[in-house]
Amino acid sequence: GVLELMPLLKTGITPWRALFQDLGSSWILALPGLIAAMVIAWRKQRPGLVLFAVWSAVMAAGAFGQVRMTVYFEVNAAILAGLASAWLVRVGRRPKVRLALSVAVFALMFANLPIVLEEVRIDISPSPEWRQAFDWLRRSTPEPLGESSAWSRYDPASATPFVYPPSAYSVTVWWEYGYWLEYLARRIPSSNGMQQGANQTAAFYADTDPETALH
Repeated sequence: GVLELMPLLKTGITPWRALFQDLGSSWILALPGLIAAMVIAWRKQRPGLVLFAVWSAVMAAGAFGQVRMTVYFEVNAAILAGLASAWLVRVGRRPKVRLALSVAVFALMFANLPIVLEEVRIDISPSPEWRQAFDWLRRSTPEPLGESSAWSRYDPASATPFVYPPSAYSVTVWWEYGYWLEYLARRIPSSNGMQQGANQTAAFYADTDPETALH
């Protein structure tokens, strides 16, 4: 399956790791903050609060439903965590209690540091071998659109349909590498990052007969 379309807590790792990996430590304060925001919105019936509470609830439900939605919930999570943090610091009437709560909030913030360091070490860019292959394709294969300048004139948002010349051809590549092929080699991929053409490309790779694979 596609990982980003799976439920947040069912991605093959422990629920705790999934929460910290996709939301950091913000969820510890954000989820109670969401409950508090919904209660306050219900009591005060202020349109702005109601809108924010409903928006946050929908985004939270989306995040737990699909991993990819955590990106959109992070905005709400940050606001909710900030509100919860401010409330915690203000609730402490004694200076020592307020100081202890402030330190706890800062500790939760710095708990994200190991996760951040792990994430920044991840390199998902093309390897030197991939770059060498794309460079060879760009320099040593015919221009699919007739001339190299035609590549930059293609506008998918244009109201005028783009007319491909008879010389147009595509390079068979799995969809995960389609955008690399477009950007670095300036060649048309058989499937791209939006998985357009992925079924046809998969059928080609899976076919055991070279003759039928070409059709």
